[in-house]
Amino acid sequence: MKNKLVEICASYSRKLNTGNFQSRDVFGSHKEECKPEEAEATYKRIFHFCKTVVDNEIDELIKELAEPVIDINEAYYPKPVKKVENKYTNPPSEATVVRNMDKNVDQQQRWAQEPKTEFN
Repeated sequence: MKNKLVEICASYSRKLNTGNFQSRDVFGSHKEECKPEEAEATYKRIFHFCKTVVDNEIDELIKELAEPVIDINEAYYPKPVKKVENKYTNPPSEATVVRNMDKNVDQQQRWAQEPKTEFN
C-alpha cells in the first residue's frame, strides 16, 4: 500500500475599517499535501504563513491610509501668493472714504432742500 497524502488547507482574513463607511478586506489562503502524520504541523505552518501575509498587507494599507493627502511642507510653508491690485480687493484710502462721505452729506442736504411730495 502506497503512502496516502492528505490535503491541508488554511485561510485567514481581516477587515480594516478605513472610515467614511468604507472597509478593506484582506484574505489569504494556502493548501498543501502532506502525510497524515504531518497534518497538524503542516496546518500550523501554513496558517501562520497566511496570517503573516495578511497582517503585513494590513500594515501596508494602514501606512498608505496614514499618508497625508497634501505635501506637509506645502501645508506649513505655503508658496507666496501674488497680491492683486484692483479697486475691488483693496480697501479704499482714507481720502477716498472722506470724499465719499462728503458726497453723501451733500446728497442728503440736497434731498432735504427738495420740495416734499407724496413719494419721498
